[in-house]
Amino acid sequence: LRPPYLEAVLAQANLERRLGEAARMRSAYESGCKLLDGDSLAYLVRHAAHYESMCQKRVAPEAKDLSWATSLIESALEKEPASEVLWDVRLTHEIDNMEFHTQSQDAEPNPRRAKWSQERRAADDDGLERVYALFERAIVAMGSGRSHGAGGEEMHITLLRRYAQVARDYSEDVHKIREL
Repeated sequence: LRPPYLEAVLAQANLERRLGEAARMRSAYESGCKLLDGDSLAYLVRHAAHYESMCQKRVAPEAKDLSWATSLIESALEKEPASEVLWDVRLTHEIDNMEFHTQSQDAEPNPRRAKWSQERRAADDDGLERVYALFERAIVAMGSGRSHGAGGEEMHITLLRRYAQVARDYSEDVHKIREL
């Protein structure tokens, strides 16, 4: 019997990471996701996404691929679709990913400023659309709040406020902000 302890899963994943075995590290995190639930599951996927990002940054910062981390978080959300903490992890991961793409555009100088601006804005629009769609999914998954009692109502309001804040911070589209 393997005990479903968060510390044991993290220790195994950390050992594999230090040995340079990225595939085995990912396997340890995936196994842990099957064993854990609740806050332990949320902590594990947040930790996994962080270390995957670090590993990707070392290998090829210009070609950072966070699809594995995204799929791990999504599998955790399938297991616990109404988890406030998991939705926070997923939203934060997507927002960080969106910011990464924007920074990549800034890092590459382009003598044609007008074209550079359009490329940067297109990347932002794609990222924003993904983030907006994710907020819509989270709102639906968390329900209207009324069905989850006072705590659910508070989470629903917090989610809507965060959605509006992201739109204000990252969007140039005034109509989207007004719509929210």
